[in-house]
Amino acid sequence: MITTIRFLVVLSITLLLAGASISFDRPLDVDLPLHGALPGWVTAFLALMCTALLAVVAAIGLLRLRRWARVLAIALTVCGAVAVWFLIDSPLAGALSHLTPPLLGLSTLAWIASIGLAYHPSVASRFGPER
Repeated sequence: MITTIRFLVVLSITLLLAGASISFDRPLDVDLPLHGALPGWVTAFLALMCTALLAVVAAIGLLRLRRWARVLAIALTVCGAVAVWFLIDSPLAGALSHLTPPLLGLSTLAWIASIGLAYHPSVASRFGPER
């Protein structure tokens, strides 16, 4: 079961990187204001990037079977879902390749499955605070 969790974490990271490396279908032509507040989708994108950086820390913790990584992974999943919800109608979402959303969706499913398996009773005892 530990091998399955590690496989799903690595798979989710691989699918995320594959989805993020695909170029846009069309140019992203957006005018951002120089003065005043940024559009909400830009703020949501920045929040999503911060969430992705912290997800790397959570992934390393899950691979090393750390208890705190499970909680961090759940919190980051919720934060990422909220950020994606704000990005759905953005110009950025309209410019994505048609292959990107399925790859990101599969990445999310693998990530959630790895978190769920980390809480399975046969594995949960192996997650310790320090090893």
